[in-house]
Amino acid sequence: MEKLGLSRWIIIGGGVVILILLAALVIPRGSSGTPTAIPNTAAPTKRATKSAPTNVPATAIESEIVGKLWQWQGTRYNDGRAIYVDNLSNYTLQFLADGTLNVRADCNTGSGTYQIKNNSLTIRINAMTLAACPPGSLADEFVNELGQVAQYLLTDPLNLVLNFQADSGSMKFATGGAALVTPAPPALPTNALPVTPTPNAPQAPTEKATQAATAEATIAPTQTPPEAPTQGPTAQSTPQSTAQPTITATQELQSTETPPATGESNTADLVDRNWLWINTTSNNGTTAPSNSGSYSIQFAKNGTVAVQADCNNGTGSYTVQGSSLSIQITTMTQAQCPEGSAGQTFVEELSRASKYQVAASELKIQLKSNAGTMHFASR
Repeated sequence: MEKLGLSRWIIIGGGVVILILLAALVIPRGSSGTPTAIPNTAAPTKRATKSAPTNVPATAIESEIVGKLWQWQGTRYNDGRAIYVDNLSNYTLQFLADGTLNVRADCNTGSGTYQIKNNSLTIRINAMTLAACPPGSLADEFVNELGQVAQYLLTDPLNLVLNFQADSGSMKFATGGAALVTPAPPALPTNALPVTPTPNAPQAPTEKATQAATAEATIAPTQTPPEAPTQGPTAQSTPQSTAQPTITATQELQSTETPPATGESNTADLVDRNWLWINTTSNNGTTAPSNSGSYSIQFAKNGTVAVQADCNNGTGSYTVQGSSLSIQITTMTQAQCPEGSAGQTFVEELSRASKYQVAASELKIQLKSNAGTMHFASR
């Protein structure tokens, strides 16, 4: 029994030794005697995981044209025509980070929106003041050309080129750097002085105002101006003959500088009513809008007007002297109305108003130079 037990242990021990030898033959070894299979496979797995985020596409970088005040240098067309700008500071463009833009076109200012995709650029002017700039102004050309822009090219940080659609030409701009503030509506430039009342208007009141002061010092309060003699004692006749024209000159001066007090008796039948444009008659025929409800004007008691011209709206002021009427549209949106719109014609005719007549619910506005008569109906 003891020999049998010893033999069993010898057999078990031999089996263990054989298994160890077999394991040593099966498992490969590196030069250092340690297994290398696990470290060699783990390292590539970790590197692959870390490199994955670097394949995400980069987003578009904010354009370098934003925030700078660009001054228009001029325009060159492919047919050889060219426009050169003298007063660079009167024609500016500023792109804001929120997708809006500010424009100065000589004596007018405006705003709008823009869109950039790669190097493509579209500009839309939504609102623009409508002051009458002096002769030779490039305001209309500037605004119209901005609406034709299709692409932009930044040749360097200080020079910008805006290319037109169909490669018909390009506008050139330059800047001195970022604008510190958003440009405010400009003060009336010196070259806009011809638009103001004629130079001889202030001179006449000045002369007569001096004479009026002399009259106040020499005429007693109880005196009345019975008739203006052309000859006689200078102490009395001269002041009396100049006092009357002084009042007229003062009234004329007020009418050119500030909106006059129109007076309820003269404009009660005109103000606070919504006048719809029916048509305009002239020697050339009749012009009528397709939809009268989209063309209207409202006169307010404070001397302002509100205008709807198809898909656009605007404001301005008006002056009434007896039956004479003048209308000035100062601000107008510039949305692109459908084809066949009469919006521009409507605004232009209002600006040529000369006289008016109200009969019940009908309003007639006669245009300057007898160019025609606009007919309105009150709603």
